[in-house]
Order: sequence, then C-alpha cells, then structure tokens
Amino acid sequence: MWREHIEPYGLTHTRSRKEFRKLLKECNVIVIVEPHSYFTLKETLSLFDFVLAGNSLILVGNHHNSPRYYSYGCNEILNVISKPFGIRFNVDEIRFYRGNIIENLAEHPVCRKVDLIHYWRGCSLSLLRHTKKSNISKIAVGTRHDTSEVYRKAPVAAAVYEEKGRIFCLGDSSVWADPREPLKDDNFLFAENVAKWALQY
Repeated sequence: MWREHIEPYGLTHTRSRKEFRKLLKECNVIVIVEPHSYFTLKETLSLFDFVLAGNSLILVGNHHNSPRYYSYGCNEILNVISKPFGIRFNVDEIRFYRGNIIENLAEHPVCRKVDLIHYWRGCSLSLLRHTKKSNISKIAVGTRHDTSEVYRKAPVAAAVYEEKGRIFCLGDSSVWADPREPLKDDNFLFAENVAKWALQY
C-alpha cells in the first residue's frame, strides 16, 4: 500500500478518532481517506485552523456511482472540509477507456518525474474559484461517466495553497493501492511527491 511509501517521511496511520484528536497538535500533515462519519464541529474548525496555521491536508475520496458508495457519503463528508478552500468532491464516476491511464499531468511539484498514473475508478472534482489569481491547480483530468450521460473532461486531482497551508485532493483511493497484477507506472512516486509537497520539503 501507499502508506509504506510515505511512512519514511514521518506519516503514521490511525483509525481512531480519539487518537486523531490527540495527535492533531503534533502533526504537520493529515491524510483523510474515504471517511465514514462526519467530523464534529470542533474537529472541523480544528482542521480549518490546522491549514491556516501553515499545515497540510491530503483528502482522498472515491466514486459515487453505485448505492453502496453513495450510502455512506465519504465525498459529502470531505466536502465539509474541502469546499471552504475551493474544491468539491463530486457525486459521479470517472473511468478511462484506454488502460485507465493518465499521461497529461500539470506542471506541479507533485508531478515531478511522473509520466504515467493508473486511475481505476473515482470521482471528479470541481474547482470553485474561477479567477485569474486562483490558488487552485488542476493536477490531472479525466472523462466523466455518470447517469446524466454528459461526458466531459473534469479534474480528478487538484491542489490548493491557502495562506501558508496546503491541500491536495484526489478522487480515487485505488491510485495508491497495490494492484492485483504488477503494473509499470509512477503511482507510488506520485504518492511520495504528494507527501513531500504537503510536508513542504
């Protein structure tokens, strides 16, 4: 798993909400992957303050085109945190026709030396600040496939600088999971780059 690739940078894993609250003051980066329950108001405000104090969040959602994923609404939970910073996780599904491959990546530190990423099945993102001076960057885009049958290119990864803090959003948790068959890609290098960018190396 991708955690093994970012643990050398000091990131640790916890499933406990109590432990999360305890560690919050000691962390520089928080990674939230497909949360299953809403954060309390106090926790949410703490995460806003965490970013504004110069720290970083990595938020990872998933596709929402089937009832079992929509029922627990991880993207809606993430949106409580991400939308005030200008990024929304959408209720849709992104799939790629040609080998689930992303090759057109933005010029951004998280894409350094990354040529190819496999993206299996996730959601798109909406960038909510449409100004020339926007501090939000599209990292990669894909084609949307949802029940409306409107196919268009939409971001699947994005990053935002907020004062001294940073937020990275990704629409597919499988990007950093070990595939069943060995694949040649830069997915784990991408994970390391995201971790280093979030840690402001």
